[in-house]
Order: sequence, then structure tokens, then C-alpha cells
Amino acid sequence: MKNPVPVIVSVFVVFCLVLCSGCSTMPAPVHQQDMSSPDVGGLQQPEQKSIADPGTIVRQYLGDPAAPVVFEKNFTNSRGVDLGMYRVNDERFTVDAMTGTIIGVSVISPDSKKFGPLSKDQAEAVALDYAMRHYPDFSSRNMQLAESRLIDHGDMGAEYSFLWSEQKFAIDLGNYAGMSVDPNGKIMAYHETNKPVPAVRQAKISKMTANATAVDYVISQTQIRNISAIESDSHLTVLDGNPATVAWDVDLEVRFLLPNGLEDHRGGRVYVDAMKGTVVNYEPCM
Repeated sequence: MKNPVPVIVSVFVVFCLVLCSGCSTMPAPVHQQDMSSPDVGGLQQPEQKSIADPGTIVRQYLGDPAAPVVFEKNFTNSRGVDLGMYRVNDERFTVDAMTGTIIGVSVISPDSKKFGPLSKDQAEAVALDYAMRHYPDFSSRNMQLAESRLIDHGDMGAEYSFLWSEQKFAIDLGNYAGMSVDPNGKIMAYHETNKPVPAVRQAKISKMTANATAVDYVISQTQIRNISAIESDSHLTVLDGNPATVAWDVDLEVRFLLPNGLEDHRGGRVYVDAMKGTVVNYEPCM
């Protein structure tokens, strides 16, 4: 990557959507969900509140009542959410127009210094302090560290990447606080999701059973033979709906031998209902 700004932004694209290269987002036909299932509940409705002026919101976020906030643009993201972008010196702030919250911060001209005085543990402490100060009720919610790593961009510098996700019964509820920190301890980018939490119950289907179901489903869909290896990574998550569905998100790769002796693979992301054990969605990776 030649430009550091897209590099930083790309970190948070990965946070929001982790897909293998070439994966289709068109779901294959799956079992129909039973929306009357008593195993999951509806969403807790957020309290209504008046929305402050975006400039005031940014100044409060910075703790600087005199910060020179400059409006840049309004836009709508891919989920249809109206957002506003504002600038203060070398930082950009993305404000959710409906909730009046800052959901993203990025540095316009990041430092390209590759190494700094901070270890990963020290950078994590910086990131955690930032999350506790800016993410609503961070310390009273079950926010679990889901990612902690060093990303080396070669001549373009390096950064530490951290992600905390809200969980219950080991289920990822879809809320998170993620950020990157440069080797000198500066927050280079921050992004959060904070939406109403669905009522969930513990999974009835085990991880082993969900993985086996995902493998069987992919094999039946692709009709592959001569399987040489199977790799999977699974975690519990919530699929939006009314009521919401708790599902095992199985990131699956099934490798197999072709007639000429070469190896190929099939797989993708298979979502298995954690209460019933049925496949509710499949995003194939060819």
C-alpha cells in the first residue's frame, strides 16, 4: 500500500466485514427461519433523546469547547445510515445524525514512523483508556478483547490494532470499539458500533456440531470429492431480525484434490442457528 490513509481506514473495513477474497455475498437457499422461536427475544428500545449540534458533539468528545470544528460533508453509508463528516485540525470525525454520536475518528496525515517506544502491551493500555473514555458505559458492559496485533506496512510505517466486542454467553452482540495506535501512542483511527442489544440465550448447539453441519452443507452444495483437508474458525454471533437469531458463524475452507492431482478449495461463511442446528445463511467463497 502506497498511501497510509487508506491503510488505516482499511483496518476498520476488516473489523466490520471479514470475508475471504472472492467470496460472494449472495446467500444460497437455506432453511426457513422460524420467527416464532422462543429461544431469542426482541431488541431493547433505546431511550429517546434530543440531538445536540454536531459541532458541540465533536467539542465535547475532544473536551475542548473552543475546538475549530469544520463541516466537510453529509453522506449515507451502505446500510442507509445518514452520517456527517467534520474536521478539527488533522482529525476527521464521523457523526451519526440520528443518534448524535461519534462513530468514527481518523487522522488525516498519519505519522509514517515505523517503530516507536511503545510495546504492544503499552499500546493496548493506551487504546483501552481511549475506549473507556469514549465508548458509552464501556466499563459496565462485557467488552472482550477480540483482536490485538501489530500491522507492519513496511516503508509506510506500522500500527497496533485492537478491537473490543460486547459479548453475552460468549455471543458477539454486534457492538464493538476498535482502533489503531501508532508506535508513539497516538490514536490513528477509531470506530464503534453501539446499537440496541438483543435478548439472547445460551446456545443449544455445540461448536463441534455447528462445524460438522457447515461442512456437510458446503459439501452438499458443491458436490466436491477427494477432500484433503478442512479448516474452520467459529464464533457465536447475532443475526439481525425480529426476533434476532443467535448463530454460529463458521468460516470454513474445504480443500480437495482435482483429477490432475492439484489442490483446490471451496467454503465461505456458513451461519448455523445455535438453537436449532439448521443453516440460515451461506456466503460462498469459490
